[in-house]
Amino acid sequence: IFCNNSSPSIIECTISNNTINADGGGIYCDPGSNPTISGCTISDNTAEFGSGIYCETSSPTISDCSITGNMGVGGAGLFFRWHGTPFMTDCIITGNTSESFGGGVGSRSSSPTLHNCVVSENTAEMGSGAGLFFDNSNATLAQCTMEDNISGLSGGGILMTSWSDVTISDCSISGNICHKAYAKGGGIFCTLYSSISIKDSSITGNNLSYADDSDNDVYTQGGGIYCDQASLTMTNCTISDNAAIRGAGASFYYC
Repeated sequence: IFCNNSSPSIIECTISNNTINADGGGIYCDPGSNPTISGCTISDNTAEFGSGIYCETSSPTISDCSITGNMGVGGAGLFFRWHGTPFMTDCIITGNTSESFGGGVGSRSSSPTLHNCVVSENTAEMGSGAGLFFDNSNATLAQCTMEDNISGLSGGGILMTSWSDVTISDCSISGNICHKAYAKGGGIFCTLYSSISIKDSSITGNNLSYADDSDNDVYTQGGGIYCDQASLTMTNCTISDNAAIRGAGASFYYC
């Protein structure tokens, strides 16, 4: 489905097994398009970016959807780009696979809101931000679950970089994994002058699984949270049962 300066209502549809050698395998929202997407299954699509849904300078409302099994280079489930304000509620984003970043959701210079969504079992095998990837983005996450996502390098659950500003409230970030040497931020990775506020949330059971520390040269840092040149505020949160060679709960550098 291609939307060009259009805002259709797409209700209770199945959009699956589509392939394109560009962006937006399932749905592509061009600038000025603000569709309503509700009760849909968007699955097993293949593209470069936004294999399930790709939005550029657009602000869709997405509710009660299942976005699963999509594959691409980045933002395999959904990719939001350039100045949109997409809103997602009551969605399941699971089992999507990215080669580089944002197995579940990728956002670049956009401002998405996710409410009561589950982001689980997504993969960024060679890269970062398997669940959620925010680059120069302002994002709000409320009552969401980010669990069992797997990254190679950093940010198994969530990665934010390049002046991103992310607010997290009443969320669970658990069971996420980064598995390569020198991995950082099993649950959350925050860097490059980004800002994160976390309230009433739990960060538990995240794991940096590379365990060879025999020469103290190869190590992992920040099982729950890793922040480097970023700012973090936490209120009424639980950080427990995370694992890393250094800073199992959290590691902070130049923060």
